[in-house]
Amino acid sequence: MSIKIITYSDPYKIQQNEACWELFKNSLQFCASQTMVNGLMQEYGGKGIKQGQLVPVDLLINKMYDNWNEIGHKIGQYNALSSVLKTLCLSESSFDHTKNSLELNNLFFLDSIRLLFELGINIKDIEQQKA
Repeated sequence: MSIKIITYSDPYKIQQNEACWELFKNSLQFCASQTMVNGLMQEYGGKGIKQGQLVPVDLLINKMYDNWNEIGHKIGQYNALSSVLKTLCLSESSFDHTKNSLELNNLFFLDSIRLLFELGINIKDIEQQKA
Protein backbone atom coordinates (compact mmCIF):
# COMPACT_ATOMS: atom_id res chain seq x y z
CA MET A 1 0.00 0.00 0.00
CA SER A 2 1.43 3.37 -0.93
CA ILE A 3 0.63 6.57 0.85
CA LYS A 4 0.56 9.94 -0.86
CA ILE A 5 0.01 13.22 0.86
CA ILE A 6 -1.89 15.75 -1.20
CA THR A 7 -2.05 19.34 -0.10
CA TYR A 8 -4.08 22.04 -1.74
CA SER A 9 -4.73 25.68 -1.08
CA ASP A 10 -8.37 25.63 -2.14
CA PRO A 11 -10.32 22.39 -1.66
CA TYR A 12 -13.05 23.66 -3.98
CA LYS A 13 -10.64 23.73 -6.94
CA ILE A 14 -9.26 20.18 -6.66
CA GLN A 15 -11.21 19.10 -9.73
CA GLN A 16 -9.35 21.65 -11.86
CA ASN A 17 -6.09 19.68 -11.49
CA GLU A 18 -6.77 16.43 -13.34
CA ALA A 19 -3.89 14.42 -11.83
CA CYS A 20 -4.77 15.57 -8.31
CA TRP A 21 -8.47 14.91 -8.88
CA GLU A 22 -7.82 11.31 -10.01
CA LEU A 23 -5.83 10.62 -6.84
CA PHE A 24 -8.39 12.44 -4.71
CA LYS A 25 -11.51 10.70 -5.99
CA ASN A 26 -9.95 7.22 -5.90
CA SER A 27 -8.46 7.37 -2.42
CA LEU A 28 -9.41 7.50 1.22
CA GLN A 29 -8.98 11.08 2.45
CA PHE A 30 -8.21 12.21 5.99
CA CYS A 31 -9.42 15.78 6.43
CA ALA A 32 -8.56 18.37 9.07
CA SER A 33 -12.11 18.55 10.42
CA GLN A 34 -15.64 17.21 10.15
CA THR A 35 -16.61 20.59 8.71
CA MET A 36 -14.18 20.03 5.83
CA VAL A 37 -15.60 16.52 5.29
CA ASN A 38 -19.13 17.96 5.16
CA GLY A 39 -18.14 20.73 2.75
CA LEU A 40 -16.25 18.40 0.42
CA MET A 41 -19.11 15.87 0.44
CA GLN A 42 -21.53 18.65 -0.43
CA GLU A 43 -19.26 19.80 -3.25
CA TYR A 44 -18.10 16.45 -4.63
CA GLY A 45 -20.63 13.89 -3.34
CA GLY A 46 -22.19 13.34 -6.76
CA LYS A 47 -18.91 13.62 -8.64
CA GLY A 48 -17.17 10.39 -7.70
CA ILE A 49 -16.60 10.84 -3.96
CA LYS A 50 -18.44 8.20 -1.94
CA GLN A 51 -19.85 8.39 1.59
CA GLY A 52 -17.17 7.26 4.04
CA GLN A 53 -14.30 8.10 1.71
CA LEU A 54 -13.66 11.39 3.52
CA VAL A 55 -12.81 10.99 7.20
CA PRO A 56 -11.84 13.58 9.82
CA VAL A 57 -8.30 12.81 10.99
CA ASP A 58 -9.27 13.09 14.67
CA LEU A 59 -11.43 9.97 14.22
CA LEU A 60 -8.31 8.05 13.17
CA ILE A 61 -6.24 9.48 16.01
CA ASN A 62 -8.91 8.63 18.59
CA LYS A 63 -8.94 5.03 17.36
CA MET A 64 -5.14 4.77 17.40
CA TYR A 65 -4.52 6.61 20.66
CA ASP A 66 -7.25 5.88 23.17
CA ASN A 67 -8.06 9.08 25.09
CA TRP A 68 -5.31 10.96 23.22
CA ASN A 69 -7.47 13.95 22.38
CA GLU A 70 -9.57 14.00 25.52
CA ILE A 71 -9.00 17.28 27.35
CA GLY A 72 -8.54 15.50 30.68
CA HIS A 73 -5.72 13.40 29.24
CA LYS A 74 -3.94 16.43 27.84
CA ILE A 75 -4.40 18.35 31.12
CA GLY A 76 -2.81 15.40 32.93
CA GLN A 77 0.13 15.50 30.53
CA TYR A 78 0.40 19.27 30.97
CA ASN A 79 0.42 18.91 34.78
CA ALA A 80 3.06 16.19 34.60
CA LEU A 81 5.24 18.33 32.33
CA SER A 82 4.79 21.36 34.60
CA SER A 83 5.89 19.28 37.59
CA VAL A 84 8.98 18.07 35.78
CA LEU A 85 9.87 21.59 34.65
CA LYS A 86 9.52 22.89 38.23
CA THR A 87 12.02 20.30 39.49
CA LEU A 88 14.72 21.25 37.00
CA CYS A 89 17.80 22.81 38.50
CA LEU A 90 17.70 26.08 36.64
CA SER A 91 18.60 28.26 39.60
CA GLU A 92 21.69 29.84 38.05
CA SER A 93 21.03 33.24 36.51
CA SER A 94 22.50 32.00 33.22
CA PHE A 95 19.40 29.81 32.87
CA ASP A 96 16.84 32.57 33.49
CA HIS A 97 16.05 32.96 29.79
CA THR A 98 15.64 29.19 29.35
CA LYS A 99 13.47 28.90 32.46
CA ASN A 100 11.25 31.82 31.39
CA SER A 101 10.92 30.40 27.90
CA LEU A 102 9.88 26.98 29.22
CA GLU A 103 7.38 28.49 31.66
CA LEU A 104 5.80 30.69 29.01
CA ASN A 105 5.74 28.04 26.29
CA ASN A 106 5.14 24.78 28.12
CA LEU A 107 1.91 24.12 26.20
CA PHE A 108 3.85 24.37 22.91
CA PHE A 109 6.57 22.23 24.47
CA LEU A 110 3.94 19.61 25.37
CA ASP A 111 2.60 19.69 21.81
CA SER A 112 6.15 19.11 20.53
CA ILE A 113 6.62 16.14 22.86
CA ARG A 114 3.26 14.71 21.76
CA LEU A 115 4.29 15.10 18.11
CA LEU A 116 7.57 13.26 18.73
CA PHE A 117 5.55 10.46 20.35
CA GLU A 118 3.08 10.34 17.46
CA LEU A 119 5.94 10.13 14.96
CA GLY A 120 7.61 7.37 16.98
CA ILE A 121 10.80 9.36 17.42
CA ASN A 122 12.93 8.28 20.35
CA ILE A 123 14.80 11.08 22.11
CA LYS A 124 17.97 8.96 21.88
CA ASP A 125 17.68 9.06 18.09
CA ILE A 126 17.82 12.85 17.93
CA GLU A 127 21.24 14.05 16.97
CA GLN A 128 22.59 16.63 19.36
CA GLN A 129 24.91 19.34 18.12
CA LYS A 130 27.11 21.36 20.39
CA ALA A 131 27.26 25.08 19.78
